[in-house]
Amino acid sequence: EKYRLVTYTMSGGIKESEEYLSIRLMYRGVPYNYAAGDHDQDYNQNLFEDKNGNNGYVVSDGITAMLLIGDNVTRTEYTDIDAGSFIYDNNGELCFIAKNGALFYSGPGNEFVVQGDKKYASFDYVYSPIQFTSSNVPVYTSVDYINDYQSIYSLVIGDEIQKAYRDKDKKLAGPEFTGGVYDVQIQSDGDITYYGSVFDQSTEGREAVMYNTAYVVNGVMSELYPGLGGVKTNSKGESISVISPDGDYYSQDLIRLNGKKGKINKENFTSIVDYGFTPKGDIYYVGMKEGNYEQRIKPEYQLYIDGLLIGKYEMMLYQGMGDSYELVKFNDKGDYAFAVSKFYYYEDYPEEQVPDASAYVITNTGKQDPKIMVPGITKTDFDYIEYLFYTTNGKLFYNGGISNYPENITYSQPVIDGQSPGNIYNSIANVHYDKLSNVLTFIGGRDNKLYNVRIDFN
Repeated sequence: EKYRLVTYTMSGGIKESEEYLSIRLMYRGVPYNYAAGDHDQDYNQNLFEDKNGNNGYVVSDGITAMLLIGDNVTRTEYTDIDAGSFIYDNNGELCFIAKNGALFYSGPGNEFVVQGDKKYASFDYVYSPIQFTSSNVPVYTSVDYINDYQSIYSLVIGDEIQKAYRDKDKKLAGPEFTGGVYDVQIQSDGDITYYGSVFDQSTEGREAVMYNTAYVVNGVMSELYPGLGGVKTNSKGESISVISPDGDYYSQDLIRLNGKKGKINKENFTSIVDYGFTPKGDIYYVGMKEGNYEQRIKPEYQLYIDGLLIGKYEMMLYQGMGDSYELVKFNDKGDYAFAVSKFYYYEDYPEEQVPDASAYVITNTGKQDPKIMVPGITKTDFDYIEYLFYTTNGKLFYNGGISNYPENITYSQPVIDGQSPGNIYNSIANVHYDKLSNVLTFIGGRDNKLYNVRIDFN
C-alpha cells in the first residue's frame, strides 16, 4: 500500500506528490506539555515549519527516508528519521535524529543526531529534544541498551558522553544513571542541568520509590535522594527540592540542596504540594496531610512563607492557566494570593441537596468577599475558583464559579482586586493573558450567545 500527499491552494488548485510507503508530519523536537491549555492547539503549534512557513514531512520509499518540505524533496542516506525531532540550530541549520539499518522502535542500535551535513556518534537510542550550547554544539540524551531490564542513560554533548561527578573538582565519578536522564536544560547563563536517576532494587514499602535521583549542574551532581522533585533556585543560588525520606510516596520533605543543607519543614507531611521562592527570595511551601474519608479525617493543607505558618485549610485549589499552575501566586511586590474551599462528605447531604463547597480567595490582606452577582443566589462564597493570577502591574484576577444544580446552569463571574466588573457568563473558554499588553481575553457564553471579552488591566 502506497500513499500520496495531496495539497490544495486557491492559486494552484490540487497537487499530488509522488507515491511513498509512508508519510509522517514533521514536528519540532520540544517536549509536549499536556498541562497547557487547549491540547489540540498546543499540539499544532509544535508542527515544524521551515523558514518560509512550510510544513514538512518525513517520507519513505522503503529504502531511505526523505524530507518533503514545500515542493522540495531531499533524499537522505538514512533508513529512518524521527519525525518528532526537528529543530534549527543557532546558525539556522536543520537538525534531527536519524537511524540506519532499521526503522525506529524496531530495536536498539545506530541512532544519531544530524546537524546540517554533520552526522554525530551512534548510540543504541537517542532522545530529543536537541538543544545547543553557545558554541552551537548539540546537547541530547543517549541510551546504552544492556538488556530488556537494564539500560544506561547519559547526557551527550556533540559526540561525547558526559560523566557525572560527586565533587566540584571532578575527581570522584558518580554512578551510571540506570533510571533515566530527563529535563535537560541549558540555562540563560550557559549552565547545563538535568536529573539523573539510579534504579534502586533494595527499595521496599507501600508503593515504594524505585529510583534515587540527583540534580546535575555542569557535570557535578547533588547527593542521590529517593523521589527527588523539581529543583527551584533563587537569585542567590540557593536551591530547594522535595524528597521522599521514607522511600515511598506517602511522605515528603522539603530540603536545601546547597548552603545550609537539610530538612526545612518541621512538621511531617504526606506531600509537599507546592514550593518555591517568593520575589524577595524567601522560601514558601504548602504541606498536605492526607485525610481518611472512611474515618472522617479531613485532609489539611498548611501554608508557610519564610518559616511562618500563614494558615491551615481543608482544601487549597491549584490556579493558573497554560502550563503554569500553583497553589500560591505572588506579584513582584511580594503580595500573595491563593484559593481555598471546604472539604465535605457526600453522605451528609440528602440526594436533592447540593454540598456547599464555599470556595474563596485569601490574600496577604485577608479574605476577599466580592459580591456575587448571580440573580437569586444568596450565598456569600463561590462554588469554585479558577484562573487566579497576578497581572504584570500587580492586579489580582480570578474567575468565581457558581453552579445551579437544580437548573443545571453554571455561572462565571470575573473578579479584579476583589471587585466584579459587572458582567457574568454561563461559561468562559479560550482564556489568554498577554503579559506584554497586559490584556486578558476570553470567550464568554451567556443566554445562548458568545462574546469576545477583552479586559485591559492598564
